[in-house]
Amino acid sequence: MKKFVTITGCLIALTVSTASACPIKKGFIANGVVKDVVHMQPLCEMNSSMKSLIPTAKWVEVWGTTNDRKGALNVAYLFAALKEQGYKEVAAQKTAKGMVWRYDKGSRSITVLSAINDPLVFLAIAGK
Repeated sequence: MKKFVTITGCLIALTVSTASACPIKKGFIANGVVKDVVHMQPLCEMNSSMKSLIPTAKWVEVWGTTNDRKGALNVAYLFAALKEQGYKEVAAQKTAKGMVWRYDKGSRSITVLSAINDPLVFLAIAGK
């Protein structure tokens, strides 16, 4: 999991951009796995930077949500929806600015990296 800490540190360094819209599958989070009913903000200009930092991932999405109660509920929704789709949490690690989680379903894996940079929480979601 040491690799996650390094990746999260890079995520924090990249969180100065503004948002634009372009999820991999419109209306969904995590490459179509979770319906985006909470309307998190996709941060598309960060996707290619994060993909270069996670070369084993087939896809990467970066999302932002507010660092408040509503944002916490958005993140909780994401994790509940992953579990509802059959993904099991297999790892979690606290970092200096957030957390890293890994969810597996058969041969598929989704890693979620969070970083707080007030007023937002950034989520890099990578899958293979």
